[in-house]
Amino acid sequence: MKGTITAPGHVNGKYAGEVSVHWDGESIDVSSSIDAEPAPEPIPAPDPKPPSGNWPVVDLATDGTRSQHYLKRGEVKTWELRTNGDPKLSGDINISEMTNYEKVFRRMWISETPGGKAIYKGEADGVSGCKLRWTQAKPRFFQIRAHLTPGKTYYLNITATSGPDRSGLYLTFGSKS
Repeated sequence: MKGTITAPGHVNGKYAGEVSVHWDGESIDVSSSIDAEPAPEPIPAPDPKPPSGNWPVVDLATDGTRSQHYLKRGEVKTWELRTNGDPKLSGDINISEMTNYEKVFRRMWISETPGGKAIYKGEADGVSGCKLRWTQAKPRFFQIRAHLTPGKTYYLNITATSGPDRSGLYLTFGSKS
């Protein structure tokens, strides 16, 4: 009976090479390409700098709030979003460019923690402008808006990933019941 088995080898829980066992009926040969000190894994590119500090609070039941902001490329700005008990409230959040800050790629997302992972349907991006729609109504079979649970706090995060080192934008909140 003859055969060969090859298996991955690990050192300190990290892949470090392979171990092979070959037999031909008379002898067994074991070989290894494992390095006792595996090469370090490449360091992934950093995520945008996480937000810190005190966040402006936005009551989502307020309609038409518009404000002007500046972002450094790669910086994340965060706003605390407060929902209310109205299960029919819905609206949108819009980013539009300011003069002299056109063609900047921006991303915005709603998360449960500052700078955290976007909730389902809770992100939008675009060059110069973009819109994110949300609702406090019960999710339906075909959901086209981010669902926000009434009475819960969320966070709106915005970053600019291209363009000048610093860019300006208008941020508008709109809602209706």
